[in-house]
Amino acid sequence: MNKLEARMALNSAGLTRVAPELADLMLPSIRLFAKLDGNPNLVGQTRIGGLPDLPSGIDWPRWDGSPLSFIAQINLEEATRYDLEHILPVSGLLYFFYDAQQQVYGSNPLDRNGFRVIYHPADSGLMALNNAPEELPANARFKACSVDFSTEMTLPLEPQLLVPALKFTNAEDKAYSAFMSTFPSPADRSTRHNRLLGHPDYIQDDMHTQVYAAANALDPHQLTETDRQKSMTDWRLLLQLDSDDNAGMRWENNGLLYYWIESTALRERHFEKAWVVLQSE
Repeated sequence: MNKLEARMALNSAGLTRVAPELADLMLPSIRLFAKLDGNPNLVGQTRIGGLPDLPSGIDWPRWDGSPLSFIAQINLEEATRYDLEHILPVSGLLYFFYDAQQQVYGSNPLDRNGFRVIYHPADSGLMALNNAPEELPANARFKACSVDFSTEMTLPLEPQLLVPALKFTNAEDKAYSAFMSTFPSPADRSTRHNRLLGHPDYIQDDMHTQVYAAANALDPHQLTETDRQKSMTDWRLLLQLDSDDNAGMRWENNGLLYYWIESTALRERHFEKAWVVLQSE
């Protein structure tokens, strides 16, 4: 569904009055479809689960001496063909790691070392690993899945948080909730939602202020309104990974894992500044 089609769908859902403002909030995302067929173990290829192809000189990340779980590697030359914002690097690889014990939820500044995002600006000098660290638990090792890509437009679940001046009537609020429950289609809502960029499909609450406070070691209960608005404009989704039986990934109770990044850090390629959040049902 493109932007024009989405606006027409909003009109049909009884949201004509606010459709222009909602359309302005749409963000393109890169949808990732994990599959067990194909050849996910080609060196440098995008994969979810399995083993990373680490560059020479970069060790498997650890936290307090214990290895993190390898989550995914993204070949940016493959992914950026679908990047309508042209905001990701056009080459290189991104590696995502996360706490093997799944005890990092992203609400505490001390969570900083419980995850890692590594950017390698080239696809050369990679080493295909034959084994994960021996001490990595079996349930923290995931099946290698190859990935198909597509471009997908996304809308925020709570647009009023991004634009406080956007006021829904009670009828519009109900209509938008119903619209989002089947967006972009009823069949799609029943599938797994792995994506780069775009708006997140969160399970609990909006994460902007949580990420802003934790990453900056601030008390979330003492954030000012300026802080709250800054969190909405400064932070955005980098990667969202769903619980996925194909990869053997289950984030607590059928949850999702989210990697967030400041817009400035994204533009300047400081992926090490990303922040993680885990939410579950």
